[in-house]
Amino acid sequence: MNSNSDTRQGKAGTAGGRAAQSLSGPTFEQIRKFWHPLSVENALAPYQIASSLAYVQVLMHMGELSQDEAARLTEGLRQIYRELLSGTSFLNDNDPDIYTGLARRLSELCGETAGCISRRSSVESLALDVRLWVRDRLVSAFRGLIELRQVLLRLAAEHEEVLMPGHAHLQPTRPQLLSLFFMGSESRLHRDFNRMEELFERLNMLPKSIGGDAQLEREFDYDVLSRLLKFQGTTHVAFAGDGDYLLEFASLAAITGVHLSQLASELLIWSSHEFGYVRLPRAFVFREQRFPARRNPEILEALRSRSALFAGRLAELLSIMKGIPLGYSHEANEALPAVLDVVTNLDFVLELSSVVLPALVFDTKKMSDAAQLDLENRGNVIDYLIEKDFPQEKATAIVEHLLTYTKERRKHLADLAPAEWQEFSPAFETDIYKFLTSYDRQEPYAGASLAEAFRSATKQLDEDNQFANCFSVDVFALVTGED
Repeated sequence: MNSNSDTRQGKAGTAGGRAAQSLSGPTFEQIRKFWHPLSVENALAPYQIASSLAYVQVLMHMGELSQDEAARLTEGLRQIYRELLSGTSFLNDNDPDIYTGLARRLSELCGETAGCISRRSSVESLALDVRLWVRDRLVSAFRGLIELRQVLLRLAAEHEEVLMPGHAHLQPTRPQLLSLFFMGSESRLHRDFNRMEELFERLNMLPKSIGGDAQLEREFDYDVLSRLLKFQGTTHVAFAGDGDYLLEFASLAAITGVHLSQLASELLIWSSHEFGYVRLPRAFVFREQRFPARRNPEILEALRSRSALFAGRLAELLSIMKGIPLGYSHEANEALPAVLDVVTNLDFVLELSSVVLPALVFDTKKMSDAAQLDLENRGNVIDYLIEKDFPQEKATAIVEHLLTYTKERRKHLADLAPAEWQEFSPAFETDIYKFLTSYDRQEPYAGASLAEAFRSATKQLDEDNQFANCFSVDVFALVTGED
């Protein structure tokens, strides 16, 4: 699973990863490959320090450690965290995993007192650290989604009165307001936020099966651990091998990726020469040496295609998880590189979208000029005449004369008086207006006015922002001493 560049070389380690012993030749390298790639361990390392510090505080609360011992361990862990922030990892080439590495480094700083850290189960520690990590990344996704939704609503307000042609099957249909395009995109992301909110509320409960100490003579105090690590409470539902929330997170990221891909796809069509409704500034386009005048919207293409990565990683996770029994299995560890890829790219697409969208330049005049109801009504009037037994050729000719007439007078077909219709054919009666499509600016959004829809979307965004701020968790405040 891991590349050679993602493993550490050395001569210590065991298949269990908890005790170091002398090995010869490439044996350690082979064994080391069973553990997480360095990228995953680097992502989990801060959370391992945070959960270990909370564990020390719980042991002190239970009377298993004196205040002096807990203070030494706390300062040792904070020193390791400061080293990590400065770019110095507590892992070295001889550490089989982050848990052995942290215990070793803490022993170097605190002596035998650090032995209590080694009593923790690596399986339960990993389950807790991954839970903390994914919860933190959900909070990051909340912020990214809120920022992007704010951008979309701002664009909707800026283009409130801009008409643009509607399209179905890339064919012109009834015109719509450009602001509705932005509001429709925002409503998708609002649903994405709600789905992630539901996952966060489940994930923010600490299972009473992970992060504890089975070697204690009395029951470990999970309530204190939950409070220290900013969980909402404890639960008996989940267990160390539970990976459902990883599947849910990847699934929700994939849905969000699809929505952003659809948004980018539409903008790419609009940016084409055939449409020309939107363009990217020079700073956002790539120029070819052979064709310096050509502007390639590769950023939008990257945004459109990146959703495939989420789908691929989700399929990978489902394939890994499908055969795992109820108890813990190492296969769950094999899923972590895919989860890291999902986390990294979800942050990427949300940030990229928030940067690109405000930079787009819309040709609102070209949009308005193209948003002619008569493109749709032309066919409607031809159908009307054919139903009156006119040959199609004659009906088409009459309608072309009508369109020339309206263009010269800056009118639309729906604006013509009955007498004007009669000038082109006596077959036109007052029922012709039933065949014509008109646009009502007052009720463009599911029967509601645009202003009502905008107020509703803004209110929902404010509520979601309050939720994100309320449940923003910072377990590292415990590590830095700011809690």
